[in-house]
Amino acid sequence: PRELNVPGEAEFKNRGVTYCATCDGPLFESLDVAVVGGGNSGLEAVLQLIKIAKSIHLIEVGSQLKADRVLVEKAKASEKVKIWTNTRVLEILGERTVTGIKVQRDGEEIVLPVQGVFVEIGSVPNSDLVDFVEKNRWGEILCVS
Repeated sequence: PRELNVPGEAEFKNRGVTYCATCDGPLFESLDVAVVGGGNSGLEAVLQLIKIAKSIHLIEVGSQLKADRVLVEKAKASEKVKIWTNTRVLEILGERTVTGIKVQRDGEEIVLPVQGVFVEIGSVPNSDLVDFVEKNRWGEILCVS
């Protein structure tokens, strides 16, 4: 999985920071969580967590969610979901486990009290084994059609 690379992420990995709502979602039953990423992966995580979590903060750095419209509409229809666009994650907070996530929106720093952070911002390509093919700056193999 692609990481946020913010303070607190490495320290709280598997202690509140996770990259798989399917795998770890049930551990956050009746808790407040954040999902970082407004693409299909992020919205699919939100829809899984609606059935489990107490509340969900969906954080997207861009001005709008990039996921398929049907996923966005389902998330917006839930009272459990608060959507934060134009919002950047600054730090994951905690002591032994995650206690919050510090974000920045419109120049203002805000701490959202959550017990879980689901990072859903894509994957890192595993293309190192084929060094003889052309790749883009993200390591994805270029294909010619």
